[in-house]
Amino acid sequence: MLKVFSACAPLLFLLMLTYGCNVKSDVVYQSDHVGKVTYHYKDNDGCDLKEVDKNIALFYQQIKRRELVPLKAIYQEDDPFIQELTTLPSISIHKDKAEWYIPLAPSSQWIYVKSKGTINVFSYPESLKTLCK
Repeated sequence: MLKVFSACAPLLFLLMLTYGCNVKSDVVYQSDHVGKVTYHYKDNDGCDLKEVDKNIALFYQQIKRRELVPLKAIYQEDDPFIQELTTLPSISIHKDKAEWYIPLAPSSQWIYVKSKGTINVFSYPESLKTLCK
């Protein structure tokens, strides 16, 4: 349990700095194949995640097939561009020592993955655009 909390702590801290202490987190999906999916939101301002496992499975297939192409630049966590991407509601996926961060606002254009201290940014996949309206 402590390992799970410590893995989520930096992201939760950044969200709490941005949105205050009203940030809530729920684990909405967990499997050996996809990993742990955590949903972050503020108060009651969230999304209907009935189809989350189907959409996350599609997203994970895109990762495995290398259909998502990262931007050429590599970022650090405190980069202003990355902080702009960190919005609520969002989903984070923890798998194989990497953390995928997916903002769920309808206007979202980017997602990112944090691994080994660096962050790669990817174009927003179409399979996730239906999670929030």
